Amino acid sequence: RKHDQRMLSDARKGAFSHVLAAVPDRFGRDDVEALRAIDELTALGIVVRFAGHPDLDPADMDDRLYLNILFGMAKREAAVIAKRSTNGMLSKLLNGGWPWRAPDGYLNKEVRLSELGESGAEDRHKHAKYKRWVEIDPEQAKVWRYAWDLLLTDQYTLAQICEKLYERGYRMRDGRPFVKVNVNGERKPYIQQVSRVFHNWHYAGWVVLENDWAQIPPKTVRAEWEPIVSTEEFERG
Repeated sequence: RKHDQRMLSDARKGAFSHVLAAVPDRFGRDDVEALRAIDELTALGIVVRFAGHPDLDPADMDDRLYLNILFGMAKREAAVIAKRSTNGMLSKLLNGGWPWRAPDGYLNKEVRLSELGESGAEDRHKHAKYKRWVEIDPEQAKVWRYAWDLLLTDQYTLAQICEKLYERGYRMRDGRPFVKVNVNGERKPYIQQVSRVFHNWHYAGWVVLENDWAQIPPKTVRAEWEPIVSTEEFERG
């Protein structure tokens, strides 16, 4: 990390004499790199101390061994938390939910379970403090439904679709128009953004994912949110 490298660079210049951290795992999450940095700081005569372990001296051989154990425990805890988190996200995905920010045309919604009263009894078995879901954005869904209608005519290029959206005054959810017009009048349609939507199964109401911990192919998990286009329209598009 750049701030770690800056700290080591300043240490070599003699810019400070002490490094204080709350606990060892706040000094660094990678135990090998953290210990290597502590060894370099110690060799430079810089004192490293941890508020959570005030008597721990990394320069002492026995304390160095204990520090190594603390880093190992912190690394293990981080791995367990990460695994628990991915398992929770995978469970949500397989049940038709979406754990991340929804694409343009949809909204992420949440409600605190305590606000549901008796009606939220069933949800309390599925969620912790909040119930979160994805639903149609009434305004932006109109934008993308129109874009799909244009695509399905098979008469317009992506650039022309952007121009049609621009003519209606439609914008992406971040406020950008679908065509950027420079001061000299040059026009730049946002083709990539529109193309990504036309290739995103989310709009057809399917959960699709492919990464290093989950592979959910198209048309295997039906989403809980309302589709903007049908599966047939999506595939034809």
